[in-house]
Amino acid sequence: MDKNLKTIIDQIPVVTTLDKFEPKYFNQTQYGKVFRYYRTLSDGIDHQLNTVEQSIAISRQPLGQTPWHLHNYIELTFVLSGQAEIMVKNKTIKLSTGQILLMGQNTIHCLNLNNPKTVIFNLAITSNFLTEERLMVLRKLSTVAKMLFTILQNDNIDQAEYSFFNATNNPAIQDTLIEIIVEYYKPDFGSQEIINLDVLKLLVELIRLRQSQQPNVIANDTSDVFDMLIYIENNYRNLSLTQMSEVFHFHPNYLSAKLKSATGMSFSQLISLQKLNAAAAYLIHSNDTVSQISEHIGYSDTSYFYQEFKKFFKITPIQYRKKNQAN
Repeated sequence: MDKNLKTIIDQIPVVTTLDKFEPKYFNQTQYGKVFRYYRTLSDGIDHQLNTVEQSIAISRQPLGQTPWHLHNYIELTFVLSGQAEIMVKNKTIKLSTGQILLMGQNTIHCLNLNNPKTVIFNLAITSNFLTEERLMVLRKLSTVAKMLFTILQNDNIDQAEYSFFNATNNPAIQDTLIEIIVEYYKPDFGSQEIINLDVLKLLVELIRLRQSQQPNVIANDTSDVFDMLIYIENNYRNLSLTQMSEVFHFHPNYLSAKLKSATGMSFSQLISLQKLNAAAAYLIHSNDTVSQISEHIGYSDTSYFYQEFKKFFKITPIQYRKKNQAN
């Protein structure tokens, strides 16, 4: 284990009290009392880094069972070593070394940690971090990336939005997380900038990991909305709702409703969004004609493509190319 990381872990108390989370009673549910947390733990370390606009916060998961609660931020739970269970509504999710759970804000959950040797870190990502500029960087890499974090920022408390990532055999992701933790607790010159860049890098690495694991996830019927969005991104050109529902073993109506509930968009709108974003990338990074691009992305009618592109981007494909290639 990294020497700096070990020092950090040894400094952090594994026992804490609920009041350090500054909880506010939220509601009485079928699970009992539910609290809303407005901050993460300070861990009792004086040299904690204050990131820009306090957009990133890190804490070690304390021993015991946290009560049912929800956050006003996205939370990434990373198991550095050991095992734990997270309950999300009626589902129990078992996490072990190297595994990650990305939890949307307002998702009611609780975590049970009984072994003092288990080390779990929670990374809080506030809406201040997910600026339009950073989301644009993600969108340039993947439409799914921007959509995922829009979903995770959902204000609907009835929706339990989370994504599981098995990074056990992915040292790049684990190294990125460890660097974030070390820079956070042992800040030095440029630590703030390194953390911001590393968190963005981590999000991209998680999307890449999920894309590589998608065939196994679908085969094992453990897919979620994130996997559905990835599938749309990879197969948008000629994909129908019927075809996709067969892949994910859902009735078309159920699949359509699930996508609509999570994203606020219908299946056809999601397909159109992916096609238009792909077209925008072709316009910037290729010399293909508009007619050729229209065919690449699955439009048989170039005139209709022009119409849809202008409706979405407010300018024509030719104008978009000139504007963005000039920049």
